[in-house]
Amino acid sequence: MLRQLRQILSAPTFEDEEKNRVAGLLYLVLRFVIVAMFAALPILAFSTTAENVLPLVYVIVPYLIVNIVAYSLMRNGRVQLASYIFIIINGIAIFAAYAVSPQESIGSAIGFLILIAFTTLLLDARAVARLITAIVLFTLIIAVGRVNGWITPIFTQSADAIAEWISTTIVYVLTGVGLILSSQSLYRALTQARTSAQEARKSNQELTELRDALERRVDERTAELTVTSRQNEKRARDLETINEISQAISTEQNMDKLLPLITNVVSERFGFYHVGIFLNDPSGQYAVLAAANSAGGQKMLRRQHQLRIGAVGIVGYVTGTGTPRFAIDVGADAVYFNNPDLPETRSEMALPLKVAGKVIGALDVQSTESAAISNDDIATLSILAGQVSIAIENARLYETTRHSLEQTEAAYRQYVQNEWLHLAREERLSGFRYSGGNSAPLEAPLDLGEAGRVAEAGSIHQSDADESGKPAQLAIPVKLRDQVIGVLHVTTQQKERWTDDDIDIAESVAEHLGLAIENARLFLTSANRAARERIVSDISSRISGNIHMKNILQVAAQELSQALNGSDVLIQIQPPKQTSEVEE
Repeated sequence: MLRQLRQILSAPTFEDEEKNRVAGLLYLVLRFVIVAMFAALPILAFSTTAENVLPLVYVIVPYLIVNIVAYSLMRNGRVQLASYIFIIINGIAIFAAYAVSPQESIGSAIGFLILIAFTTLLLDARAVARLITAIVLFTLIIAVGRVNGWITPIFTQSADAIAEWISTTIVYVLTGVGLILSSQSLYRALTQARTSAQEARKSNQELTELRDALERRVDERTAELTVTSRQNEKRARDLETINEISQAISTEQNMDKLLPLITNVVSERFGFYHVGIFLNDPSGQYAVLAAANSAGGQKMLRRQHQLRIGAVGIVGYVTGTGTPRFAIDVGADAVYFNNPDLPETRSEMALPLKVAGKVIGALDVQSTESAAISNDDIATLSILAGQVSIAIENARLYETTRHSLEQTEAAYRQYVQNEWLHLAREERLSGFRYSGGNSAPLEAPLDLGEAGRVAEAGSIHQSDADESGKPAQLAIPVKLRDQVIGVLHVTTQQKERWTDDDIDIAESVAEHLGLAIENARLFLTSANRAARERIVSDISSRISGNIHMKNILQVAAQELSQALNGSDVLIQIQPPKQTSEVEE
């Protein structure tokens, strides 16, 4: 209990420096105001005249309650809201005191200065400017009202000099406290500014030392880079080649075309006589050759060449371990698989193809020269393997996404069709017709003949007027996501044939008409759903507001009847059957 009381009366702390400053000041002010008002209430009641006691109680008691609320909000972290509440309630009190006090009252005028001071400390400059503007306008209105006799002071000047001294002293004390708190806040802000300046100077000194150290390090690194520049030039050329290869393969999404393209481009740019791409089968047991550029590789493709993962050859080793491996002399490498289709191979390197850390295959490159592959080539070509992995995965995702999109579009077309059939039955609206300056809804769909059948199939139908008096016709399908939901049919006796501009205008109208109708349908569906949910919520809230069984049943039946247009509602309570009765 004592610990909780101590926690309530202690100053709150926050991580934000400005918020912590305002909270500390507001804590002192609110605590002083609340204690002072509790103490000042009997003193003011004793020192003022009898007719002023009741107005004082009406003013001070709500004032105390609001300040206590502001104190609670401040402790819960709502410092800015508490500051506004404090300024507003004190502003209301001071403005009201000025309006109902006699013109010679010093306290009400000094109250404006106190309010400006606290606003400066707790809020920003815009709040101070708005407050000063409000004070100027308010005092002007009060002055005009007093001159014309519209406003009469409620409080009267006390005849007792001691009582008047007590009231004035309270105002002076509050003013002094406000000035003390202001000076303390300014002093703390100045101290923080000095501390920040010292920290900034220290940081600048450290940055200067760090800059000097970095300059020395840059000089050292420059010397080192000069030594390794030749190696980097080769690596840069290889990376540029990899970038060109990536651009070449990034535009192809068809897996059957992508894999051969990769093998051909890598062979051409890096000079390997054989490049093959192996992909792991779904069972994870074999790495299957999926593409190759060489003549021997084509033979391997025709016989569906595959290697057991983790068991056969360099490719099997790479797909099993997920790490690159190369042989500068295949004759001396125990892991090498002697392939009769590639007799000219003297050096070989295989790189794992990974997606999200999972091995999906291997990129196999072979050269007719011994020691044609080095450790630097592994680092460079590993980047290429990563690009190839991404291209393969993108192609797979493209195929999967395209298939899913086709299924989604088909499902959405079916959904749109079902929704429009449902809407047509509910709304009982087949369309509208405008003819001869009059418009009217269609009671049933009209048979538009060949024009209607062509439009319903998704095509535009137009026919010219003939000598028999048949008008020119234009029928355009109204579509929504390639689904025909209506027909726009136009006939005229004013022209023999339709121009391209006429058709373009009608097509644009039909396109916007489909979107507008769909938006209206969606809005109607949402509105109906919202109305149902609102009715259910209203009924539930009225039911939950009762605790007696009879009232609950009565309210539920009555509200449901009103929601269903006066339908008869019966709610019957039926006790559950006993176990023996259920068995019988």
